[in-house]
Amino acid sequence: MFYIYNKLNTYKKQNTMKRILFLIALSCGVLFATNSQAQIFRLGIKAGATFSKFSTDYDVLKDNNTGFQVGLMSRIKIPIIGLAIHPELLYTSIGSDESKLNYFQVPVNLQWGVDLKVVRPFIQAGPYWGYALGSSGDNKFSLSKIHRSDWGLGLGAGIELFNHLQVAFKYDWGLTNLNKDDILDGKFKNRTFNLSIGYMF
Repeated sequence: MFYIYNKLNTYKKQNTMKRILFLIALSCGVLFATNSQAQIFRLGIKAGATFSKFSTDYDVLKDNNTGFQVGLMSRIKIPIIGLAIHPELLYTSIGSDESKLNYFQVPVNLQWGVDLKVVRPFIQAGPYWGYALGSSGDNKFSLSKIHRSDWGLGLGAGIELFNHLQVAFKYDWGLTNLNKDDILDGKFKNRTFNLSIGYMF
């Protein structure tokens, strides 16, 4: 009887140990999967200044404008070393000093960077789409008389510090002629230099 009792006791201890090891392994697997998912997709916030003007022959629209941008950014890693897709959702103010346009803007950049532990320098390029929500300034636009939808291409670079803090600059070339029904003489398009700081969670 004592021999059988010892056997049962040993079996119970082994079974308990297996359960503990299984739970440890399961917990490690969940943590690893969560960490991997977090590294594949990251979300952040950004804000910055815009220095813009219209590309035009119309004198009233030639003045430079200093505006702002604020919004969300994200990064989706591609399984190729250094590459990621970098979509953003922004509220941005651009245009000329006399005629500003406020846009909801969606840039989608292809980003390539080099991880150097503390710092990650990167370059990025891609299209953007924007939709004018309003206008301001001494000669503000009537939105019914311009093309509110705008799209173009951007090219820029930046650095990411300590895997979180991001400083970047980018130049956007608007490709849409905003002049609708020839309300002005000739074409006018957005030209914007962006300087921003962001935090990636």
